[in-house]
Amino acid sequence: MTSRTSSPPPVVLQERDRVFLKALYDCDGVLSYTQTRAHFYPGIADSTFDNRLRQLKHNQYIHYPTTEQKREHPVPDRTVYWLGVKGIAEVAAHYGVDADFPNTLSNDALNKYARRLRMQNIRWVREPHWRYLKHHLAVCDGRFLARAAAKKAALIWQGWTAESVFRADRSLQTVTYTVQEVRRGGQIVDVE
Repeated sequence: MTSRTSSPPPVVLQERDRVFLKALYDCDGVLSYTQTRAHFYPGIADSTFDNRLRQLKHNQYIHYPTTEQKREHPVPDRTVYWLGVKGIAEVAAHYGVDADFPNTLSNDALNKYARRLRMQNIRWVREPHWRYLKHHLAVCDGRFLARAAAKKAALIWQGWTAESVFRADRSLQTVTYTVQEVRRGGQIVDVE
């Protein structure tokens, strides 16, 4: 009896999968197990969650570390996730970008695909920057807290500026504000 290796069954993306893929991209390409579980797949059983992400991985939507990668680069959480080739294609399509999906998934073809995406302002993180992973995940936690605080205060969340963009654009590092004084009878009553 011989065993045949079959390709995994195709996965039908759910809306929360699409939200998760876009968040992976928006969070500079990497999220932890805890962040993913809490913000994108809450309220489902652990086995259902693990199975769903395994399906996304087998269908090239996401990646997570191999045993060898975990040995070389300790992961601060159970695992981390980053976008696979179909995941970045889904994100690019969301932004209206068609970078001519590769016919083969060889390393050379994927590098060319990443360059075509970059020419259209889509940056694909093909593997985490392991050295900065702990810092990156802490920034993501801060981002989720800021978004939750904005929602609680009934503020409109307009987005998060990635650290690379923030450091590159000095105009984003300046805060401009004005103070208005309210005067009644020559006295300052309130400062807005």
